[in-house]
Amino acid sequence: MRLRTVALLVLLGLFFSLSLSGCAPKSPSASVRLLAMLDEAHPLPSGACYRLFAAEDEEGYASPELLASLFGEGSEPVALDAVEEGAFYLSFTQPYEVGVFLCKSAGRTREVSEMCLRRLSHLQAYFSTRGERFPKGYVRVFGRWVVVCFCEDPDAALQAFRRTRG
Repeated sequence: MRLRTVALLVLLGLFFSLSLSGCAPKSPSASVRLLAMLDEAHPLPSGACYRLFAAEDEEGYASPELLASLFGEGSEPVALDAVEEGAFYLSFTQPYEVGVFLCKSAGRTREVSEMCLRRLSHLQAYFSTRGERFPKGYVRVFGRWVVVCFCEDPDAALQAFRRTRG
């Protein structure tokens, strides 16, 4: 009888631990984190959100041509091989870009950070040659996440990103 009770308790404990592992909070997606960051912009300039690896017929599809233009200097950005998930926002009306990229491992954040830094350099060079005032820009790494902000208040956007951490 004791053996049955012990076996039953072990099975119940195993079942309970498995059921709890399914209830563990999932880390917010790149899109959710991006939207939280965009909520900090008042007012948000007119633009569009794009998702990496979205299907061609989905809203927010980031085409290979767009990715090559933004992050690959005209060719397919090799650093995107290091990315598991990503989303970014491009303004149509003023200098404003924000992006979040979840890397496959923390060891791969460097190549994605360098890709984002090149983008930031291009944006800063473009707006400085036009004599226009341009916003601050940051690239930051948080664990496996790489965040790029080129906007009026990148500190607020980064704070919003931190609040969504899961």
